[in-house]
Amino acid sequence: MPTTTTVPADPAVGGHHAHGWRIVAALAVTSAVGYGTLYYAYAVLLRPMAVALDASTTAVTGALTASVLAGAVMAVPVGRWLDHHGGRALMTAGSITATALLVAWSQVHSITQLYAVMIGIGITGAMVLYEPAFAVIVSWFTPDRRATALLAVTIVAGFASTIFMPLIGLLAEHLGWRGALLVLAVIHGVVTVPLHALAVRWRPSSATTALAGPTPPDPAQRSAIVKAAMRDARFWILAGTLIAQGAATSTMTVHLVGYLTGRGHPATFAATPPPSPPARPDGRAEFGSGACSRWRPRPPRRRTRRRGRRGVRRGQQFPVRPPGRDLHARCAYRIPCTQRARGRRGHRRRRTLVPR
Repeated sequence: MPTTTTVPADPAVGGHHAHGWRIVAALAVTSAVGYGTLYYAYAVLLRPMAVALDASTTAVTGALTASVLAGAVMAVPVGRWLDHHGGRALMTAGSITATALLVAWSQVHSITQLYAVMIGIGITGAMVLYEPAFAVIVSWFTPDRRATALLAVTIVAGFASTIFMPLIGLLAEHLGWRGALLVLAVIHGVVTVPLHALAVRWRPSSATTALAGPTPPDPAQRSAIVKAAMRDARFWILAGTLIAQGAATSTMTVHLVGYLTGRGHPATFAATPPPSPPARPDGRAEFGSGACSRWRPRPPRRRTRRRGRRGVRRGQQFPVRPPGRDLHARCAYRIPCTQRARGRRGHRRRRTLVPR
């Protein structure tokens, strides 16, 4: 009699590694906490810091600009470290350093100290935010599952402003901006350090890595691709567009809270972001039917027109004209238009006009 033996399936087959999804959950939480404490806190605390440091808003905002530039400079060495050593040690060290810098931020008493602390936060942000998190996730998943994993992290981290900006406004109103930063340092250290140390691991075994997709190009091919892109004008147009979009978005995020508080609104109200459209599973925003109805193509409808004695018989149906913005769609339909015309002998005849 044949016997049946049950063999557990390899959890790494197809990139559906169980621990990979635990890494996704951990990095989604740490990214949300990191952006909320290291980035969005600055928008809420901008005006209180300017008053306490006796500095202009422009000078205080420049510290955030220096932080972003420091993170950009660190992107290349951080990427090289991730390629050779993985993200566990890097992200854990970055979380510990960022927690210490949040405490140091709460103790600044001059604009020079603020710039030094914010440059350090920019460096540690390059070690713990989206970029290293995405690199770790890509090494764990096959191409058919990477989009889902990256989208999960992006959606959860997208709620950082919704959660932390009102919280920081409430803390600043009751504890002051220095006390609020100390509370944020505790939250950041308690949440991010254990998750990065325990959940993030080195990339899977060679068997799983073999399923990760085609062999990457060698350095010579990669250099040729980069040089071809640098010579293409479309690359620079796209880069300039993305830089302008990021600058506009960051400017509004940083200065909106200060503008609303300057207009007399309480800090808790000013720090509450407006509701945004919920995200669909494919990453697009989901709007109500009324919001997009005018942009949605409609099929031609038929309706009945009742005309007088000079028209055609009652009850005749005419198709409604398709949207005028699509000339080809309009001409694809035969749109009858009955008119009464007199011939040379005075009799009446009907003719159908078809648009050219």
